[in-house]
Amino acid sequence: NQSPFTYRSQNRVNRLDENELARARDRRLKELHMWSIIRELLTYLCFLTMIYLTTYSNINSNAFLQVKHLRNFFLNTKQIDRDYTKVRSILLCVLSIQW
Repeated sequence: NQSPFTYRSQNRVNRLDENELARARDRRLKELHMWSIIRELLTYLCFLTMIYLTTYSNINSNAFLQVKHLRNFFLNTKQIDRDYTKVRSILLCVLSIQW
């Protein structure tokens, strides 16, 4: 009369005592805290990656050369008819606003 629906296994389950249960709970809480810290660090790393990509993808590689050329062209004091040294601060301010 060992039907699969009424048959009971003779194996006894070993239950944890109070000390083992307290240690298991403490360990589980520490694991949950650890995973929350890891998740927060990964989120922060993704945030920093997005900021890095946003910032450095918009850099013009020729910006230095453009500024150098404009300074040499406009601020050349050897040319009498093209002496723009007096408007240097205004020019550089306008150029920095455009970039």
